[in-house]
Amino acid sequence: MTQLLEDVKLSEWKVGPQQRNIHGGYFWPINVNTTQLHPRIQLVDAKEHLRIPFAPGNKFNDGGRKSLDYNLDRDYIIDFFDRVDDWVLEHVWKNVNEFFKKTPETFETLKQCYSPLISRKDDFEPLLKTKVNDGALVFIEDQTEKATQKSNIFAITPNSSGCPILSVDKIWMLGGGSRFGVTLLTSALLLTLKKEKTTQDIFFGALF
Repeated sequence: MTQLLEDVKLSEWKVGPQQRNIHGGYFWPINVNTTQLHPRIQLVDAKEHLRIPFAPGNKFNDGGRKSLDYNLDRDYIIDFFDRVDDWVLEHVWKNVNEFFKKTPETFETLKQCYSPLISRKDDFEPLLKTKVNDGALVFIEDQTEKATQKSNIFAITPNSSGCPILSVDKIWMLGGGSRFGVTLLTSALLLTLKKEKTTQDIFFGALF
């Protein structure tokens, strides 16, 4: 079941037992209490899209998944994912022997190994880092016709905007604990493409 961000309660989430992926790495699924379902969150209202600065890319090999980032210009979204970071860190520290063979000596050492969900660099807007599969549901919104058309992730162009539904997938770990973090998966996206300039937009009186 998909929830609006304002309705999400972290107290209803649980971390499942350790599993191993096809590459031999360890992960811990994140589920909603009493289910095997991952939390699914719609970040914004369907009329209030987030900017997508880059097209999907596969900078790292992650089982065919690509990266898909969102600019965050709203404090309440930033605050929520900061709280998710805190929730993960507190859970891992509380159960540290289940996650690490060589346990970090202090909580601060643990935090240094953690990859936050939001990337913050200099004066740029914060970026929410997600993954997306080729088969994710994408619907292109035609604002002129007030209709949507089913598409795919290859329609996403730089500086598009969209209303994403995210699945909180798992806690991942690399290098025996040298780095760990959480995978957010874009499972569905209502997309508005960047409007391309026409000749008339550029040259006054063109075609008249």
